Amino acid sequence: MKKIIILISVLWVISSCQREINIKLKSSEIKTVIEANYSSLSDSIKVSVCKSSSYFGTDTGKTIDNAVISLKIGDTTIVLQNNSKGIYSAKLSPENRNKTYKIEVHSEGKLYEATSSMPSLIKIDSIRIRKAEGREAMSHGSSDKNDSSTVFKVSTYMKDPIGHNYYRIVMYNNDKLIIGNSNGESEIVFDDQLYQSNKTIEIALTAKCYGKERIRVELMSVDKATYDYFTSLWATIESAGGSFSVPENPRTNFNNDALGYFSAYSADTASAIVPIVPKK
Repeated sequence: MKKIIILISVLWVISSCQREINIKLKSSEIKTVIEANYSSLSDSIKVSVCKSSSYFGTDTGKTIDNAVISLKIGDTTIVLQNNSKGIYSAKLSPENRNKTYKIEVHSEGKLYEATSSMPSLIKIDSIRIRKAEGREAMSHGSSDKNDSSTVFKVSTYMKDPIGHNYYRIVMYNNDKLIIGNSNGESEIVFDDQLYQSNKTIEIALTAKCYGKERIRVELMSVDKATYDYFTSLWATIESAGGSFSVPENPRTNFNNDALGYFSAYSADTASAIVPIVPKK
């Protein structure tokens, strides 16, 4: 039997919210997986390096603890420190934001490189939380009679500037990342092709809550490489479900046949309290 491997998504591991995504990779070859993130909300860049598990094997992905990683910002080179378990980081000063960055990962005799540019910050105007109705409520409702949660619609309002822009939105419930469709449509990656520039737009997600929770929305402005990675990742997950063929690997901005991505992004957050729905 073919083993569905675990392609790690270290973005959530770095955020202290571990998430495993089970997908099939196109190749059975064990590859190096690199995931690097630098947020405008953070003073550090964080990188994870590991090995993918074999598609036909029984091994699990192993962290790489002896890589040499550097970040280049113009003429400046910053060497990342190994924090253990394949996680590397380096402090960055505020003046290093909104730049173009090149990361170099030396591992097992190979050099992996990727470049990412941090877009300008797009702020959240406001968020609104209200009980979901109709199809939204039905599609995410629970058949469990003991489940007393309610499906809520979480709307993020933002003004999309002129130009072609790319975004990713995630949500937190009491500071814990909301994961998976079992808790609603809690994440979205999109571009602005369908929206009119300089107009306030509404991006709606859903979350299952009980009332009084604090929902925090994080709006990330990402570059096209990050957008391509996440859209191809979700496409890979969807095509893997119930399929006998092995789908394409998610797109990456790393060279030398590595898996993963490098994303430098600007981010804004906003919070609101979930209302209590009166019992009928």
